[in-house]
Amino acid sequence: MAILPWPIATTGAAGLGAAVLLPRLGRATVQIGLVVLAAGFVLLAVAVGSATPDAGWAHFLPGVVVGGAGMGLTVAPLAQLTLESVPARHAGSGSGLFNTVAQVAASVGVAVIGPVFFGALGTPGGEPAGQYGAAFTATVWVSLVLLAATYAFTFALPRRPAAPVVTGPQGGAGTT
Repeated sequence: MAILPWPIATTGAAGLGAAVLLPRLGRATVQIGLVVLAAGFVLLAVAVGSATPDAGWAHFLPGVVVGGAGMGLTVAPLAQLTLESVPARHAGSGSGLFNTVAQVAASVGVAVIGPVFFGALGTPGGEPAGQYGAAFTATVWVSLVLLAATYAFTFALPRRPAAPVVTGPQGGAGTT
C-alpha cells in the first residue's frame, strides 16, 4: 500500500506529459520529468533518513507521489518523442529497439545500484536494521548521478515531436 501512489501518479503524469506538455514543450517535458523524479528521490531519502520505527506510510507519501509523477513525465513523453518519427513500416523495429534499450538501461541500473545498496548495508550476518536508511541514501546519490547523466543525454533528442505522418485516401503519405 505504501507505494501504490507511485503508479497512480505515474499514470496521471504520463497522460499529462504525453498529451498536453510534449506538444507544447517538446523534449523539455522529459527534462522536467527527470528533475521531478530526482526531487522525488531526494524527498524519499529525507523521509527514510528521518523515519522513526513508528513512521507510517504517510511519512513517505510526498516522495512517492513526486517520484511517480516524475517517472510519468519522463517515460511516456520519451517514448512518444523517440518513436513518433519512425516510419510506419519500421514501427515494430523502432518499438522493439526502444524497449530493448529500456530493458538494458534498467538492468544496468540494477547492476549498479544493487551492489551500492548491499555494500552500504554491511556485512552478512551483521545487524543491518539500523543501516537501511544509510544504504538507501547511498543508492539515492547513485541514482541522482544516473539521472544527471540521463538529463545530459536528453539534449540529443529532437526538440519537438515530429509531425505525424498520415496515409491519404490514395495511399500517399502527407503530413498534418
